[in-house]
Amino acid sequence: VAVDGKTSRGARRADGTRVHLLGVAEHGGRLLDHLEIDVKHNETSHFAELLASLDLAGAVVTFDALHTVRANLDWLAAEKNGQYIAVVKANQPLLYARVRALPWRQVPAGSVTRDAGHGRLETRTLKTAHVKDLDFPFARQAIKITRWRRDTVTGKTSRETVYAITSLTSAQATAADLGRLVREHWTIEAHHHIRDVTFT
Repeated sequence: VAVDGKTSRGARRADGTRVHLLGVAEHGGRLLDHLEIDVKHNETSHFAELLASLDLAGAVVTFDALHTVRANLDWLAAEKNGQYIAVVKANQPLLYARVRALPWRQVPAGSVTRDAGHGRLETRTLKTAHVKDLDFPFARQAIKITRWRRDTVTGKTSRETVYAITSLTSAQATAADLGRLVREHWTIEAHHHIRDVTFT
């Protein structure tokens, strides 16, 4: 399942403040639940509350860097018997530095995918490396995803690099599996878009 939060564009409370929702959806599928929370930076403290009622044994939970905190990962793996793919950014500076410093140039690409749509061509390369000393709950592999995008109209090219960690071993998920799960995480954005645009 995918966890993601979004401030609704059209919704306002009586006092004029905007509504922020933290949602959980099946990968590539339906919205399972959501919580209204005060503000975006409060999302982390509601992670367990959102997922507590779900049977997550063996399920893979994906989320952005905001939720990559020890308490969430430990609770998910130890208490709910779930797996995770967690994006790593500078809000976890030591973890980010360790993952980024891995010898990625020596690691062959495990998965390469190409897509065309929305006026752009995109190539995604995913690499994985086994890890032992990240000092993060249940981390088994580090992931590096490089996305190349080319605008089909302007020809402009951009590159983005994303790092992540996962509790999944290579025996449990191939690089292609990990790439699919990461791409399917983005589908929760469609639920936010429908809520914002269709329902204003």
